[in-house]
Amino acid sequence: MTVEESSSGRQQRAAHTPPNPPPRIATSHLLRTVKRHGAIWSLLRDLVVEILWPLHDQSVTAGGTRAALVDSKGRETLMRRIKAIAGIVLAIGIAVPTTSAMAASATGGGVTATSPWNSDNGLISVYDGSDDGDPGKAEYYRQDSAGTLRTLWNHSGWKTRVISGDGSKVIKFKACDDNDWASDDCSGWVAP
Repeated sequence: MTVEESSSGRQQRAAHTPPNPPPRIATSHLLRTVKRHGAIWSLLRDLVVEILWPLHDQSVTAGGTRAALVDSKGRETLMRRIKAIAGIVLAIGIAVPTTSAMAASATGGGVTATSPWNSDNGLISVYDGSDDGDPGKAEYYRQDSAGTLRTLWNHSGWKTRVISGDGSKVIKFKACDDNDWASDDCSGWVAP
């Protein structure tokens, strides 16, 4: 609201419209935005605009100076909106899974296998951290062929990493340091 003086000298309240008020945004539009772009920040920005923008209308211009209303109703409205935003942010944080998968690692005799690699649950890597001249390997199973044991070898030597080709999700794996004339040093099975 703005305060204007009429020709009779009395103050009148006239509706104040911001220069370019944002349009009301339907919740379904917000969800489509998140699905289409994967932009959580876009969703939060739109929610803040939708919830807090009406507070802009609760200011008064007096003599060219903007002064916010500080009555109890204005504070209650602000607190309700802040609580709503906090609740929405919390719900989004709980409901929306993270985009990167948590990597699991297994170490056997200085060889480390890691999956998912680079946030891709279809990749597994083998790092040879032992300077013994023997190769390292990862034995693993994929979701689409759960009965087939696969092996990824690292013959590249000490302090090198080999990454598998992409495929279905790696469901369990173990790391082994190959020993030529003795049993391999292997970790236990790990499920990412």
